[in-house]
Amino acid sequence: MRIRTNLFLLFVALLFASCGAVHNRFLRADVVGFGSTVNTNFESVPYDLTQPAEASLMHEFITDSIPQGGHSAVFYAMEQAAERIQYVRKNLSDGDPATRYYIFLLTDGFDNASAQAAKNDGRTRRLLTYDKYSNRVHQALSKAMGAFDRNTFEVYPLILKGDELSEMQRRNNMSDDEFLAYLNTQLACLRFSSKGKEKAPSVICYDNLTDIYESVFRKVIHSSYRFRVPTAYIKKRVKMNFQNRRGQQVSVSGVLKKRSGGYVLDKVQLDSMTVSTKSRYINRRATCLKAMPNEDPNELSVGFLLEDIRDVEGLPFIPDPNRVDQEVLMSGNMWYMNPDFADNNELDVNTYFVFVLDGDLDPTLLHHLLDDLILHRR
Repeated sequence: MRIRTNLFLLFVALLFASCGAVHNRFLRADVVGFGSTVNTNFESVPYDLTQPAEASLMHEFITDSIPQGGHSAVFYAMEQAAERIQYVRKNLSDGDPATRYYIFLLTDGFDNASAQAAKNDGRTRRLLTYDKYSNRVHQALSKAMGAFDRNTFEVYPLILKGDELSEMQRRNNMSDDEFLAYLNTQLACLRFSSKGKEKAPSVICYDNLTDIYESVFRKVIHSSYRFRVPTAYIKKRVKMNFQNRRGQQVSVSGVLKKRSGGYVLDKVQLDSMTVSTKSRYINRRATCLKAMPNEDPNELSVGFLLEDIRDVEGLPFIPDPNRVDQEVLMSGNMWYMNPDFADNNELDVNTYFVFVLDGDLDPTLLHHLLDDLILHRR
């Protein structure tokens, strides 16, 4: 289905763009494809999306190996995704507590083939009912989430409401809000967040791609930026300048102070954009930005993590990694560039994705998309 393909293309483009500022960190992905059966690309190491050759391999897998067909083994595919994310967390993590792990389910309908698909693959002997299998998936995801401590782990169900679901809504005389509430109840077993049950992402469901694009872009996509400040700059104002590929710029500055055995950037000031960090907006009334945990106060520089930079409309601001610099206000009104900043900053945190994709993707459109993404990552 062409419309389903467009949804996938838009979503993957967002994810690549949101993580474009990767510097000496990993951005990896796995793919689970499903129709009436389920196929995976699982190797010992997931695709490294910073490498054009591996991005091409992911493209080839999606083009050649995503099962086609009229049935959907959603729960079985999600169970395998849950098992894979546990494996990656246990065996491939670099120990970074800020690493993000995401499962994204993209589908346009309900499950009607998980039990049969699992039986065909010899994964289970007793799958008696839909409810029991959904409970089995819930347990698998719960186990996966239990492996995470301070890491982000979230599961996002994205539903494109096609003719079948629209007819179901009409037949039951549901408003859009009532229908979304119904979907959230039906798919409750797939909604997870390491931030707690009350923070579990809601189902994102629209009948057009524009609204899905806007919703995902505003609610899901964000970037984090680690930067280090020399401790020699104590009591001086330090400014981080970010610029995206469209030439838009945001600057965040603060006075480096030592406090309670550690450091903060105090009296934070912003230019032109809105910035948030750790889900708490830093505005012109905010006072400080805290250093990364477990920082050694005796180090020659101290690290800070700035999360979720957004523009004045609330959309993610994605810096170009080659257009980030650091300045210090040494005296009077004269700003001086830190010449060593480019050698020790780290943009974005480690991120791992599992894409769980419904079948019927258009390989031609996907091919062009991945070619474009690879070119932009060189």
